[in-house]
Amino acid sequence: MIEIGIVFRDGPRKLVFSRSMSESDPNATTQSDSVDRNSLSNWRAQQLRLTAFAAEEFSQDNPTWWEQLVGEPPESIKTEPKLKRIRQEGPVEGGRLALTLLPDRIDWLTSPPALDPTDQHQGFPTMGDAEESFAGFSTMFRNWLPEAPPVKRIAFGCNLLHPAETLEEANTLLQHYVRHLRVDPQVATDLLFQVNRPRDSTSGVAGLRINRLSKWSAASFQLALVTVRSDGPQTASEELGFAAQLQLDVNTALDFEGRLSGNTLTTVWDELVELAREIAREGDVP
Repeated sequence: MIEIGIVFRDGPRKLVFSRSMSESDPNATTQSDSVDRNSLSNWRAQQLRLTAFAAEEFSQDNPTWWEQLVGEPPESIKTEPKLKRIRQEGPVEGGRLALTLLPDRIDWLTSPPALDPTDQHQGFPTMGDAEESFAGFSTMFRNWLPEAPPVKRIAFGCNLLHPAETLEEANTLLQHYVRHLRVDPQVATDLLFQVNRPRDSTSGVAGLRINRLSKWSAASFQLALVTVRSDGPQTASEELGFAAQLQLDVNTALDFEGRLSGNTLTTVWDELVELAREIAREGDVP
């Protein structure tokens, strides 16, 4: 399924598609043509996630997974018995790590450290270069997956930002990565393109399909500062900048009936991460 949302400052206009830049105008160029599309380092990692759905319910009493990965206990542990949910959280190099456990689901999530409201030049809240963040996150969980219970589904998710000077530049960047998208970047706002392009897995697991869900948008970021005073709260905001935004959810398909564990699970994980790399580098590709 493909979803496109767009708003123009001066009213509705027609959205035109072409198969590729070369087919529509072989001499056409855009402001973003100088961008190296093969570099994941163009992006900044704002969030990285591993989600695993267990093949059957597992005991939440044990997991020493956090200590095995981080080398020390979590900073905080929150238990919600009614929801059968446990959340562990703490700092890791470059940001924060959270582990959420449900009887049949495991979520690992990394995010940036908290913003410093006194720093006026900190820019976007990210964990830095996406290439380095992908490598560190992928390796960390390659070490954990052999300890994980057998799963029926696994996903790699991320939120990436490509900084831009203006909203118009962010729109132009989106057209660079989504080559068939044609809009006027100077008048378009709230640009959104979402698509899932499934592929057969190359892991050797029979019948396994991989969903490659990508969501492309242009975003502006503001830092809101709230000061509590005797006459009521006062809010001030500061523009942090603009960016092209890419949200990815690369996951094994729901209709897979087998189980994934051990080396096979690690192989599938590697494939999910590499497919995410491909989309971030090459854009929307079949």
